Amino acid sequence: MTNIISLQAEIREKAGKGAARATRKLGLVPAVIYGNKQSPVTFSLSFNEILRLLNKGGFKASEFHISVGNEVHKAKFQTMQLHPTRHQPIHIDFLRIA
Repeated sequence: MTNIISLQAEIREKAGKGAARATRKLGLVPAVIYGNKQSPVTFSLSFNEILRLLNKGGFKASEFHISVGNEVHKAKFQTMQLHPTRHQPIHIDFLRIA
């Protein structure tokens, strides 16, 4: 049985290193959904919510319903970049599912 996690996200207008740093300073984690022959969607998630979900367990095996603006994207966890010394998420990639 697959666990389904619903997340609220804020759309990110800009991509790149500077924009990602600015997002992290606001207490958010930059993320992207790609795949399924659609254009990628860049957004940000609450850092505290992501930490809570990671500590709870089952994060990588869950299905995600991510609300970005007025759209809901179904996705699976793809990869996560961690800070080299703090081991906290600094970027998350999701793979869109049909």
